[in-house]
Amino acid sequence: MKQPSVLMLAVLFMGFGVMKLTQARAEELPRYQCHRVADEITIDGVLDERSWNEAPPITLVLWNGKGTPKRSTTAKMVWDDENLYIGYWVEDDDIQCTLTERDAPLHTEDVVEFFLDPGGDLRDYFEFEWNALGACMDLLIKLPPVTEGGKVPPREALLGWNACGMKWAVHVDGDIGKKGKSQGWTLEVAIPLAVFSDARRVPPKDGDEWRMNVYRIEYSDPEVEYTCWSAVLGGSVSFHRPERFGHLVFTARKP
Repeated sequence: MKQPSVLMLAVLFMGFGVMKLTQARAEELPRYQCHRVADEITIDGVLDERSWNEAPPITLVLWNGKGTPKRSTTAKMVWDDENLYIGYWVEDDDIQCTLTERDAPLHTEDVVEFFLDPGGDLRDYFEFEWNALGACMDLLIKLPPVTEGGKVPPREALLGWNACGMKWAVHVDGDIGKKGKSQGWTLEVAIPLAVFSDARRVPPKDGDEWRMNVYRIEYSDPEVEYTCWSAVLGGSVSFHRPERFGHLVFTARKP
């Protein structure tokens, strides 16, 4: 039997090392530096304030961390003593949504989502969804303790919870429901910090960390595209993997 050469072994070893490094990077939890606002933000969906121009971007990737999304999605966040502000830039030449009621099942159509766990225990977290028609779903998710024997009970979705005082607005560049007749849409949100009852303190202090993830579901193509900030990984797509939430780090610095 012919023995492998030293060169061949070295190449195989290097290839294995690159593969492990790529996997490790995909499994790392991202961190986002959330700056204080640089100016007053008007919730009109336009995202033309200096705060948005200068805040660092969040770019969404495919849910499994492999490949590039067909349509890009960027989000940014800033904060002040009263609100957490979120901005979305959603590239979409075929916006597919019809739902307009509060707490409708927006995830069945084109939608962006935001999951947040201020307490960081990954046992309960807040879920927000918005579509290009300006509809919103907000709810509280609770994960019951694992039962004896290791069985994981189903999560509780408390649709009766509302983010009181939250404001949001959408701006659409083009026509909804007409393929090739739009460039995309933007979303601007202000969520009062006071609604986050499990936060360590409100307003947060410089250096405080919460856990979060940012998502999008796109139905324009035959195969639904799921994207997120922190890849949820796993054998099948599920946004409800709080252990994959990245870190939202508050900084007192302005962008």
